[in-house]
Amino acid sequence: MNIEILKTVGQIAGIGGIALGVFLLLFRDVIRKKIFPSLTKEQGYRILVLFLILVWSVAISGVGAWLFVEIKTQPSVITSPESRVVCGVPTLRAIRPPAMLENQTREYRLIGTGFCRDSVVYVDTPAWVGNKRGTHANSSPIKVAPDGTWLTVYVGLPDQPHGQGVNVIVENPDLGRASLFVGFQR
Repeated sequence: MNIEILKTVGQIAGIGGIALGVFLLLFRDVIRKKIFPSLTKEQGYRILVLFLILVWSVAISGVGAWLFVEIKTQPSVITSPESRVVCGVPTLRAIRPPAMLENQTREYRLIGTGFCRDSVVYVDTPAWVGNKRGTHANSSPIKVAPDGTWLTVYVGLPDQPHGQGVNVIVENPDLGRASLFVGFQR
């Protein structure tokens, strides 16, 4: 029975659970001992207090070890500059949705390879391209996939763009550019 309790708390709470389980089992076993009637009240009190302090210290140390491991193994939300996606030679294969809308700013996902936060996106006709609606165009992506296979960007075209579509261009500094013709949805 005692092993089952330790196994259960170990599976649920790891090192901290095992420490607390051992604390409870040992405390229960000490209370059950029949040595207390042969001791004076002061001796029995001292033994109980000493036992409680020692076992409680071990249990707290176990919980502390568990917390330390849990905190150390959780991924950091803030990423360092070294962990950023490295720009590659861009390729542009597709865009979602597959057509540009007139007179509307819309989020598009560009699919390809080599994309990074430093990628610059623009079109070959007067248009607004950027990462925040309602601000100045900055040609920067909203999001970039960790593996550089897609990026999202807002594109806004004027009322009556000329021709059948536009070339969407992704450029990486010093690494080249890629373009894709995208038709208008009229």
